[in-house]
Amino acid sequence: MADLGRITASLRDMSRRAAERPLDYIRWLPAQHRFLSSSSPRKLFRAGNQSQGKTTAGLSEVIFRCLGAHPFLNVPPPPIEAVIITASWAQGLAIQQKLWELLPADGLHPDTEYDPIRGFRGRNPAARFRNGSII
Repeated sequence: MADLGRITASLRDMSRRAAERPLDYIRWLPAQHRFLSSSSPRKLFRAGNQSQGKTTAGLSEVIFRCLGAHPFLNVPPPPIEAVIITASWAQGLAIQQKLWELLPADGLHPDTEYDPIRGFRGRNPAARFRNGSII
């Protein structure tokens, strides 16, 4: 029974860590891995709708660069400023939700606030990092 308690505690701890730093626990699809591993100064990820995780890979690329720690590339040190441009406000809200779900809780500036209906708070919606980077 003691083993079961240790296993349960370990699973709870892993679940907590995955919720706090989700990018550390993603198993990348082959196309996402190729995109993230590319050292090209310009990247394009084209694939069918809802099939290859284009948004997740693109947002992860931005987050890695904001953190100054990329799993596949050497990137400049933070802080950086990044801009995500969407075709519409509705699309922007969906992208903001995905971004919020991927951001590392321990890397965000305490002023960063997210509302599931309105997106990131502020006149100019932004995610601020503790290291000074901003999206």
